[in-house]
Amino acid sequence: MEKRYITIIIDSITDLNTTNFEIEVSFSVFDDHPDFIELAVESSTQQGISQHDTKLVEMKDDVKSYKGTLKIPIANIVFNIVAHPIIIKPNNERLDKYEDGSYVDNDMNYMPYALVRTTDKNAEFPAPHITEISPFPKTIYGNSGIKITWQTIKKYGEYELLIRKAGEEAYDTILFKATADNSYKLMSRKLNNVAIDFIMSDLHHLHNFEIQIRGVQPATVPLETVSSNWSPVVTFHTAIPLNSLSGFLYNKDLSTGIRKYFPQNTNVSLRRQMWIDDIY
Repeated sequence: MEKRYITIIIDSITDLNTTNFEIEVSFSVFDDHPDFIELAVESSTQQGISQHDTKLVEMKDDVKSYKGTLKIPIANIVFNIVAHPIIIKPNNERLDKYEDGSYVDNDMNYMPYALVRTTDKNAEFPAPHITEISPFPKTIYGNSGIKITWQTIKKYGEYELLIRKAGEEAYDTILFKATADNSYKLMSRKLNNVAIDFIMSDLHHLHNFEIQIRGVQPATVPLETVSSNWSPVVTFHTAIPLNSLSGFLYNKDLSTGIRKYFPQNTNVSLRRQMWIDDIY
């Protein structure tokens, strides 16, 4: 078939603000006309190009400007909006290549695309909210820490905590899998920027921390990973270390003494064992 020199320009993309994330695409066709234009919502993946929604627009003589409506499959993801020219052969099949081997798509003067990001992130990915933080002290069974509980309208596959010492800029994040009861125990530990040491030997100088949480929807082909906004900042102070040895050794058999529960051949005081977390 004789080559057609086609120019397609996307003039504008308008968010129609509907509940199913519809957009209206306005475009113009110049020079030669194809038989149809296929509007498509596309994204790139490791497996190639994935199409999410398409709209076939028939070309008319002496008409240059057109509109079409497409649906965005999920909010807050970047997609390409592409206009593909379609030429129909006499046998009613779609022409992919001209006789010289060039592709119909590649022969355009301008291959149009546009990036679209729907605006209402919280509508599709609402942020969880922390409802309770319960600090707990060190015991013979493990270091001190906090239990965080939250509520969420949307169930996410993962959650991420952001934690910092109150009044400081440095922070760290902790990514973890979703739990059935929307809770997570964060134990004393060393992270990249902040030593999360929840207790100190000075009972009158407890650490103060700020913490936030957000939901994370892990990537699934063909969509990328999406995170909600961070929840509001919640401030808390660390647990008060135990003064009671029986409380520290709760449910342990003390009939044969207590030294067997502490490191052997070391000059470590019981007070230190009770009050100072071992963070490696």
